[in-house]
Amino acid sequence: CKDLKISEENCFLLKEKWNHASFAAFMTYEKKGEFIEELKNKNQFSLKEFLSYLEATYKDFRKSDSDVDFTEYLESKV
Repeated sequence: CKDLKISEENCFLLKEKWNHASFAAFMTYEKKGEFIEELKNKNQFSLKEFLSYLEATYKDFRKSDSDVDFTEYLESKV
């Protein structure tokens, strides 16, 4: 990381064994991470409340006949 002038904060990216699945997961996390934090903060959930909210929303999603993925379903509820 030092040779490539990459900060220690971002150095973990080089230490990972990357494949298509890990790259896709990382990109999904980066894309949706801000939304999840915003959702938690907007509703002023404690961690326990937030997890309960996600669980209840996921149960509703599973019962629905929605043609979008759960993340899009969750975003539509905000």
